[in-house]
This record gives sequence, C-alpha cells and structure tokens, in this order.
Amino acid sequence: MKKVLTYLFVALILSYALHWLMLEGIRKNNNGIYAKFNTAFEKVNNYDVVFLGSSRAEVHFNPKVYDSICHTHSYNLGMEGADLEFSFQILKAYLVHSKKPKKIILSIDHVFNFDKADTVFMYPRYFPYLNNDALYKGISKIDKRFIGFKWIPFYAMGHMGPKYV
Repeated sequence: MKKVLTYLFVALILSYALHWLMLEGIRKNNNGIYAKFNTAFEKVNNYDVVFLGSSRAEVHFNPKVYDSICHTHSYNLGMEGADLEFSFQILKAYLVHSKKPKKIILSIDHVFNFDKADTVFMYPRYFPYLNNDALYKGISKIDKRFIGFKWIPFYAMGHMGPKYV
C-alpha cells in the first residue's frame, strides 16, 4: 500500500510539474495570439485607446491606422468569440497590470449574447493566463470548469490537445 501511495504521489507531483512547464512555455511564446495575450494579461501597458469586442473588432480595428490618424497609442483587445460580458472580463484582466486607457472603443455588432453561453470560445488558450486573478475570476463566472482547469493538471491537459501545446 505504501508503494502505491508513493507512486501516486510522484505521479501527482510530475503532473503538476509538466503542467507548469507547458503553461510557462506557452507564456514565453511571442507569436500570434499568445503575443497578444502576453501583452494583455502579463505586461504593464499604457495605451490611450483600447478596442474591445468580438473577432470583428479584432479584425476591423487596426491600431496602427487609428494611431496615424488620431495621434494616439492604441491596442486591440478584441477576442474571438467574445460577447459583452466576456469583453468586460478581458478589460478587467487587462487593467490588473496596465493603466486605465483614456478611451475604450467597444464594437457592439456581435457582443450581445442573449442566450447566455456557459463556456468560453476556444477556452484552452486562456489556461496559461489563469494566474491573472481578474481573468480567472471573470472566466470562472462564465464557465465553472475553469476552477478545475486551474487546479487539476490532469483535467486541464486533457482539454489542451496539440493545438495549444
């Protein structure tokens, strides 16, 4: 019995270590969506204007063009699959490390979700950033599974798949 408990304990420790290593590796990725997430949830920022909304906001607002016309310093926080509530949670998570922007431009074309979704679109991509307490609390209000995703490595790793690793 002692041998079985020892193996279980070692397996548990190894799973937490592997999970931490995977998430740390993703946070070190400075390409694509993870570069955006690193900026939004990990780094200290000081933008004048922040764009919020769904994937339409993400694609339609180009901060470089806006900055060249309006002489500002802007950032696009539009997220694929975001509704109004999720956009608000993203903004709160952004404000943990960053100064409050002077203006927030919210694209409302697709953000109203009257069906009240109980999950987050492409949710595994947020796993590495659950150490941002505002993001974790906000997403956990929408999708109750995030409690397990943060604290139980076997559960989280089963949802990640090769796309997120």
